[in-house]
Amino acid sequence: MNPQQQLIQRIHTLLPHWEEHNQAHISEMERWREQLIRFELAELADSLLEVVEQMRCTGEALNRTLSRVPQQTEQE
Repeated sequence: MNPQQQLIQRIHTLLPHWEEHNQAHISEMERWREQLIRFELAELADSLLEVVEQMRCTGEALNRTLSRVPQQTEQE
């Protein structure tokens, strides 16, 4: 496998990992946001919601990037 193929393969492996990691952070932030709401810290909860929404956009961007990764055509 040449260096370019190695790089493509590595990116193909990393992108789903990064997206999964991003989703884990979103879930955790949503749990913290629920606590903020329970303690009537609405302004802070709203700020955290902004972060969650941005992270969701990041997840979408990671998935779009993954769809652009060239498929390996050569058999190794």
